[in-house]
Amino acid sequence: MHPKTFQVSYEKVVTPPNYITCDSGLMLRDFVAGEGDCPEAGQQVMFHYVGYNESGRLIDSSYTQGAPARIRMGTNALVPG
Repeated sequence: MHPKTFQVSYEKVVTPPNYITCDSGLMLRDFVAGEGDCPEAGQQVMFHYVGYNESGRLIDSSYTQGAPARIRMGTNALVPG
Protein backbone atom coordinates (compact mmCIF):
# COMPACT_ATOMS: atom_id res chain seq x y z
CA MET A 1 0.00 0.00 0.00
CA HIS A 2 1.35 3.41 -0.99
CA PRO A 3 1.31 6.21 1.57
CA LYS A 4 -1.09 9.02 0.83
CA THR A 5 0.46 12.26 -0.30
CA PHE A 6 -0.94 15.65 0.50
CA GLN A 7 -0.24 18.91 -1.18
CA VAL A 8 0.18 21.70 1.32
CA SER A 9 0.26 25.31 0.28
CA TYR A 10 0.44 28.51 2.22
CA GLU A 11 -0.79 31.85 1.06
CA LYS A 12 0.24 35.06 2.69
CA VAL A 13 -1.72 38.10 1.63
CA VAL A 14 0.08 41.38 2.16
CA THR A 15 -1.86 44.62 2.11
CA PRO A 16 0.09 47.28 0.20
CA PRO A 17 0.82 50.55 2.01
CA ASN A 18 -2.09 53.03 2.09
CA TYR A 19 -4.67 50.33 1.20
CA ILE A 20 -7.58 49.08 3.30
CA THR A 21 -8.60 45.42 3.35
CA CYS A 22 -12.36 44.85 3.76
CA ASP A 23 -13.88 41.79 5.47
CA SER A 24 -14.67 40.42 1.99
CA GLY A 25 -10.95 40.49 1.08
CA LEU A 26 -11.33 43.47 -1.24
CA MET A 27 -8.35 45.84 -1.03
CA LEU A 28 -8.95 49.48 -1.84
CA ARG A 29 -7.31 52.86 -1.71
CA ASP A 30 -8.77 56.32 -2.16
CA PHE A 31 -6.21 58.24 -4.21
CA VAL A 32 -8.25 61.44 -4.10
CA ALA A 33 -11.00 61.52 -1.52
CA GLY A 34 -13.89 63.80 -2.38
CA GLU A 35 -15.31 66.45 -0.11
CA GLY A 36 -18.92 67.14 0.72
CA ASP A 37 -21.97 65.02 1.34
CA CYS A 38 -22.21 61.35 0.35
CA PRO A 39 -24.45 60.67 -2.65
CA GLU A 40 -27.95 59.38 -1.96
CA ALA A 41 -30.14 56.85 -3.78
CA GLY A 42 -31.27 58.21 -7.12
CA GLN A 43 -28.36 60.61 -7.58
CA GLN A 44 -25.93 60.09 -10.46
CA VAL A 45 -22.22 59.84 -9.64
CA MET A 46 -19.08 59.83 -11.80
CA PHE A 47 -15.79 58.23 -10.79
CA HIS A 48 -12.62 56.72 -12.17
CA TYR A 49 -11.56 53.22 -11.18
CA VAL A 50 -8.88 50.63 -11.87
CA GLY A 51 -9.52 46.95 -11.16
CA TYR A 52 -6.94 44.19 -10.76
CA ASN A 53 -7.40 40.46 -10.19
CA GLU A 54 -5.73 38.45 -7.42
CA SER A 55 -2.52 38.00 -9.40
CA GLY A 56 -2.18 41.75 -9.96
CA ARG A 57 -3.26 41.73 -13.63
CA LEU A 58 -5.26 44.74 -14.81
CA ILE A 59 -8.81 43.61 -15.62
CA ASP A 60 -10.67 46.89 -16.16
CA SER A 61 -10.14 50.63 -15.96
CA SER A 62 -12.22 53.69 -16.67
CA TYR A 63 -8.99 55.45 -17.68
CA THR A 64 -8.42 53.03 -20.58
CA GLN A 65 -12.05 53.54 -21.62
CA GLY A 66 -11.38 57.27 -21.86
CA ALA A 67 -14.10 58.51 -19.48
CA PRO A 68 -15.18 58.18 -15.86
CA ALA A 69 -17.84 55.61 -15.02
CA ARG A 70 -21.36 56.95 -14.39
CA ILE A 71 -23.97 55.19 -12.28
CA ARG A 72 -27.16 56.08 -10.47
CA MET A 73 -26.93 55.31 -6.75
CA GLY A 74 -29.27 52.68 -5.35
CA THR A 75 -29.70 50.72 -8.59
CA ASN A 76 -27.19 47.91 -7.85
CA ALA A 77 -25.34 48.90 -11.02
CA LEU A 78 -21.89 48.02 -9.65
CA VAL A 79 -20.18 44.66 -9.45
CA PRO A 80 -20.02 43.61 -5.77
CA GLY A 81 -16.58 44.08 -4.35
